Order: sequence, then structure tokens, then C-alpha cells
Amino acid sequence: MMEGYVGCGTSEKLHPGDGQPCIRISDITEMGQLKKVTLSCHDDAPLLEEGDILFARVGNHMFKSYLYDPADGRVSFASFLIRFHIEKDNPKYIQYYALSPRFQSLLQASCAGSTRNVVGARELQAISLPHTERSAQDAVVEKLAPIYESYAVAYKKERILDQYARDRFACLFPPSAQIGTVLLSELTVRKAGKGKKDTGGPVPIYNSGGITGGTFESMPEKEAILIPKKGSLNNVIYASRPFWASGTMARLLPKEKYDMYFLYCLLRSCNLMLLNSDSNAPGIHPKILDSLELPDYPKELKQQFYTEMEPFFHEIGILRKKQRVLQELFYELCSQYF
Repeated sequence: MMEGYVGCGTSEKLHPGDGQPCIRISDITEMGQLKKVTLSCHDDAPLLEEGDILFARVGNHMFKSYLYDPADGRVSFASFLIRFHIEKDNPKYIQYYALSPRFQSLLQASCAGSTRNVVGARELQAISLPHTERSAQDAVVEKLAPIYESYAVAYKKERILDQYARDRFACLFPPSAQIGTVLLSELTVRKAGKGKKDTGGPVPIYNSGGITGGTFESMPEKEAILIPKKGSLNNVIYASRPFWASGTMARLLPKEKYDMYFLYCLLRSCNLMLLNSDSNAPGIHPKILDSLELPDYPKELKQQFYTEMEPFFHEIGILRKKQRVLQELFYELCSQYF
């Protein structure tokens, strides 16, 4: 049985800027890594402690979880996350089990017949642990930790390189260097994504929430900028082959090679939620996307940026492939131990 239930997070309205960083479901990756936390709550909201693990109350094709790492600093968590504090069990064992296909299938089964995949503390507490003895849990962690930690290192290195590219972009392209404006459609060819089922293949499937599975088929482009048409509109993604863009994404293919990294960083700096044209769920109409007016800069500056960034984005592509391999290996081992 899962033990250590504490409660749900703060229900206050979150805001950007100063305050206590507050984790949302969207701040957690499907492999339990924490992205950059961008919203805050009041300073008196409960803080996570070592040994705390968060579980998402809502899940699409999987329920996310996150084991608190003190290196992530002082953080709180929002109301759609459930907090457990692990004392008797090995926290990493609980973390790995929560990511495993078996755990996920048990949670999905608890939602059978529901119109929305929602779980509560009762469902989480009802899930039994395959290993109850601490020594057995420690043995499983010893087998899985090298794979998971290698994945985590590759993920964090990718984020460091991506952040460096955006910081360098901010230095090279200040407003004072702007020479005019240009429509997005003048710089890129837009192609639609296509729905694809998760078949467990090595090629990552990207949708507006990130990677949601794998397939055995790749889009033909060597690299592309993926921009959400639905969902998390600000989740602009740089993708290099092999990749698959789902139906919720648009593929932007720069007409000039040197615009690839420039446009990716530029679009990452934009608040695309302002383009929302859907009254039910966030969405961007293709015509609105095509007519997006962007600042333009000298060709020589964009060429310089491309030359500087090419080895960094090449490394990002390698790191993503490494993560994909390690992720599949981790799931395979989880199926053996859980």
C-alpha cells in the first residue's frame, strides 16, 4: 500500500514574477524531471521537503509524478498535484514504480468508465507495492538507478544547451539591432502534423505537451520548428530527425537555412498565448500564425548565430536520441522488476 499521504497543493491563483515558485502538472516531464517553474504563489504556501513525491491528479495517456530534489530549490505545488511523504520505503523505488507501465496501467484502470482521467489519494493509496521489504526495494533501485540517472543527466544537459542558445540569442538580437518587421509566412513554409498512434517505436511523437509516445516512422525533414496549434501554445519545440509531429503541431520549415535557430529562439521568446483564437481550449488558427509579425534582423547577424549554434543544436539532437534509448531501456527493466 502507498503510505505517506499529506494532501493537495495550493488552490490560489498562480502568477508570474516574484513569489514562491509553484509546480504545476505541466512543469513535470513524463519521466519525472522538473522543467523551469515559471509561475509563483504566496510565500506561505507549503514547501516540498526531501522525501516528498508529487502525483498528478489528472492524466491524459499517463499520470505524471515528481520526486523532490533539494537541488531544485524552494518550491511549492499546485492543487492538481497530490503530495506523499515517503519515510519507510525507498523514495527512489516509489519514484521508479510510479513511472513504470504497471503503475500507470493500474491508475488508468481505476479511471475506467470515467469521461476524464482523474485520480485521488484513495486510488493512489490503494495501489500495492510489488516489493514491501526495504532491502528488496533497495536492490531494485540499484538496478534501475544507473539508467534513470543517465537519462536525467542527458535531459539536464539538453536544457542547459537550449538555455545557452536562448541567452546568446538575447545578446545578439537586442531591439536596437532590429531593421524592420517580417511576417512568419515570409520566412517559413508551414506544414501540418499528422496524428500517429504510440506503437513503442524509437521515433519520438511530439504534441503540444511534449513527447507522447514513439513510432517507427519519421517526418522527412532533417530539422524543423514545431509550434502547437492546440494546447500549450508556448511549447515551441526544435526537432531534428528522426521525429514525428502530431496533429496538434504545425511544422515550420525556414526558407533560409540560417533562420532555423534564430526563429526557434525568437518564437520561444514570444507569448503565443496572445494568439489564442479558441473560446473552449487554447488554439491558434493557421491564418493567424501565418500573419504573425516578427522583428527582423540583418542577414549577416542571423548567419553568425546559425554558425555559432550549429554544434550546440547538433549535440541537443544526440542527447535526445540518448534519452529516447535510455527511456525505453528503463521501461523495459521496469516491466521485469515490477
